[in-house]
Amino acid sequence: MRTFYYRNRSTTWLVIFFVALLIILTSIRRKRSLRKSWSNDERGLFRFDHHTREIQVRNLKGEIILEGNLGMNIGSSYSNPEESTKDGLHYTWGGHILQSIMKGDKNCITIDWDSISDEPFTPMDCFNLGKFYWYGGGQLNVPSWPLNKADLQMSPFYAKVYKDIDNQHFTSVIEPYWLSSSGVAIYVDEIVPLHVSINERGNGKLCLKADAEGYPGHPKPVHLKYRMCFGNNMKSTHQFVASKYFDKPSESLSSSMIRYPICGLKSPNQVKMTRFFRSIVIRQFSCGHIDLGLQRSLVFNKQDFPNPKVLVKEIQARKLKVTAMVDSVFDTKQNVPKEFLMKSNWQKNSLDLSNLKARNWFTEKLTNFQKKFGIDMIRLCCGELEYPITEYNLGGRNPGIFVQNYAKVAASVSKSTDIAVGYKTQSLPLVIKIADRYPNWGKDDGLRSIIPMVLSVGLIGYPFVTIGPIGGKAEETTTVDKELYIRWMQLSVFFPVMEFVTYPWEYDDSDTVQASADILDIRYMLWDNILAIGKESVDTGAPIVRPMWWLAPNDPMTHNLSAQFMLGDIYLVAPVMWSQVKKHEVYLPKGVWREMFGKGIKHELEVGQWITFKVDMKTVVYFECLICKP
Repeated sequence: MRTFYYRNRSTTWLVIFFVALLIILTSIRRKRSLRKSWSNDERGLFRFDHHTREIQVRNLKGEIILEGNLGMNIGSSYSNPEESTKDGLHYTWGGHILQSIMKGDKNCITIDWDSISDEPFTPMDCFNLGKFYWYGGGQLNVPSWPLNKADLQMSPFYAKVYKDIDNQHFTSVIEPYWLSSSGVAIYVDEIVPLHVSINERGNGKLCLKADAEGYPGHPKPVHLKYRMCFGNNMKSTHQFVASKYFDKPSESLSSSMIRYPICGLKSPNQVKMTRFFRSIVIRQFSCGHIDLGLQRSLVFNKQDFPNPKVLVKEIQARKLKVTAMVDSVFDTKQNVPKEFLMKSNWQKNSLDLSNLKARNWFTEKLTNFQKKFGIDMIRLCCGELEYPITEYNLGGRNPGIFVQNYAKVAASVSKSTDIAVGYKTQSLPLVIKIADRYPNWGKDDGLRSIIPMVLSVGLIGYPFVTIGPIGGKAEETTTVDKELYIRWMQLSVFFPVMEFVTYPWEYDDSDTVQASADILDIRYMLWDNILAIGKESVDTGAPIVRPMWWLAPNDPMTHNLSAQFMLGDIYLVAPVMWSQVKKHEVYLPKGVWREMFGKGIKHELEVGQWITFKVDMKTVVYFECLICKP
């Protein structure tokens, strides 16, 4: 009996041994198989492992500059794919098809997910942010430059209305384009019902998903199609992608928009406006455009503006131009055709500009309004997808079509006007108005949030921007802190368009008036430069306000700078954006730089350096590049 027990135990251990050996051998064979499963393009720069669906991009030095995983939610991690080398690589996983086109363009490959299966299909590809910095996508409600600092949960990617800052999201000026400091760029096709997440809950990934949820009427199965491109550095990659996929602005801003600020009041009416524009003439304040404020339903409120024609003529007699802001919301008394309005009751007064007849009707009304009152420029506010997406007559098209139509209406009525939305409308002669900033020093919605927002909008092809009124959006009874107001103006002076609703003399302080006059003197000096950079933007598509890495793309220190920028390729601007600062640190890349403040000291640098400067409230910190060394 005991002998049988020992023999039985020996047999059991023998079985366990052989099973373990089989597992080890299978694991070794699998690892060897995995090591040999990479598929490459002709140069070995793009690599894909069909077992793990891992993808790598290498530069010409053989360094890995992008890693990620494709088909994150497509079932098994291992399969037996079919492969075709005619035009690239072709794989199937249970009816889900991945077409990777690696030929035809030495700098790019195309990734295209499709399906012939009846199963739900929402392909998602994720890429590691890694040690590199990422930019792009457009305007965020809470700016992040670079995007590594963001936390964006997976959500549909279309131009949404600006919401509170509790949850980060893309807002009203967007483009499905992302750029890495490694020199890799990703551009998503317009047909994709795109959802995006970036560093969601700190996961360190950029994820792209195709999902018809949130895109009413979008045909199924969905596609996830995009291009991955790379170059010598991120500037060269960006220029390549922008030239291929972004339309350049069709024309530059009018010189009067650059030379002279837009001036308005916080709550305008005819009496206030008459008193106001007469006072700026007496004070010789350099306004070129007087804004009459928002006029809803294309009708002047008779209580506020009893005789707007007289007011407009009086303003224009002083060689000033008149602007007025309107939107696409109409009073019920306006007798708007019902088929032109949104579907639901609570939005019944809003035009549905996805309707061609409604657009034509609105354009005609805008033109008649402009002619009737002699207004020089119409400013069209709003335009985001504010209501539930099901309210729009999209017919399965990308929701961005609504934004495109809104922008086209604005451009057809007034050139060089400003608008708060943008989606594949880079060619239109418009100014992008970034979301309202508020009178505080903060990086979420105050002064320090401005540079990241302008850089983000410029990167996706919109060089002409306005940041709204100097000092931020304040209530009529609120007086913006004097120091904040001056610092805000010191920043605004370098942007294409300046706008006032708060004025230096409101502080009853000669120092503020003098500081403002000195700042505007800088504007006069920069007129011709900004005009020239604007024309360059039309020719090349380059932004006017440029990230620091535009000048020095191979200097890693420039990749993470969000508080200074280049105006064209000549001026480095490093504004003071903190309260009660006496010393201010600036990063100067290698080259020869001349201080445009103080004694005009030159700095000859063989390598980039952080330099600390003494400043007071009147110091405008910027430099001229005498010899620039990329």
